[in-house]
Amino acid sequence: MRQTVGSSTEVLGPAVTIAHRLLKNTIRSRIGSRPYLFMTDAAATAIGSPLVGFAHREEYADAGPIQGRLMELGEQERGGVST
Repeated sequence: MRQTVGSSTEVLGPAVTIAHRLLKNTIRSRIGSRPYLFMTDAAATAIGSPLVGFAHREEYADAGPIQGRLMELGEQERGGVST
């Protein structure tokens, strides 16, 4: 849903709230400071990669459990090119 306040428009709704919550996740405590990609199971299935990476779960009191796939990114995934 879009909400206009003055001259700006904001996007609101449950999906936006979940996306914001997922930015504050526990993944760093699990894999350290390496780069990663976290996709919900729904997103992984939608792009045709339901088993990519490994299972990871986040849970939030107001949103419940979020199941997904965690993929560590590194030189191998970047074609061996260091950045």
